[in-house]
Amino acid sequence: MKHIVSCWLIIGMIFTIAGTARADDKVPGSYQTKTEQLKREIKENPGNWEAMFRLGVIYHDMANLYHQPTARSAVKMFKEAYKIKNLPLIKAYQGSALTLIARDAVNPLIKLDTVSRGIKLIDEAVREAPDNLTIRMLRAQNSYALPEMFKRRKLAVKDLEYMLGVYKKDPERVRKLFDPALIFYYRGMIYKNNGRMRLAQRCAELAVKIAVNPRVRQLSLNFMKLFQE
Repeated sequence: MKHIVSCWLIIGMIFTIAGTARADDKVPGSYQTKTEQLKREIKENPGNWEAMFRLGVIYHDMANLYHQPTARSAVKMFKEAYKIKNLPLIKAYQGSALTLIARDAVNPLIKLDTVSRGIKLIDEAVREAPDNLTIRMLRAQNSYALPEMFKRRKLAVKDLEYMLGVYKKDPERVRKLFDPALIFYYRGMIYKNNGRMRLAQRCAELAVKIAVNPRVRQLSLNFMKLFQE
């Protein structure tokens, strides 16, 4: 299970980064190939919660990165997987997918209600598994991306500081799950938004220095350029 989660985190959450894709970017063909493969696995074994979860992650990331109308499909997959295996990680992803549904909703009341339901699930997941770095990063990213009116930035900082503490003590534990540069990138962006530019620049420098994933490195370099203009 840990291996599966780690692999899909690399595929999913490393690329679940605000601003790394435009709404008109083409969905990679690999997404379609994996989607069809997982659908076949679920058809052959309706109780295959791991395939349901992985398919949900793909739908989640298609909605998040490429603005595809797949967030509802993600929620459906996570719900089905959770019925079989009630893991906090599945609950957290379901909550994140709900916030993506809210993002694309037209009715403001539906937006508010759906976001509220989503962040409730994510917070429950963190309470159930406070040491799970995958869930912590998911909440940090989600909290950072939500509008300020939801007052989630403090939670993002809390989760980032927690992950930073883990990284200082055991860097390899973080590297197995995601590029640790993400911690410094998001922390730096929050510093920047708060006008603390010197600290923001320091975080950008550290992100560039330790980034391993090419996409994360490019994101960090783009962040660094803000201080060179």
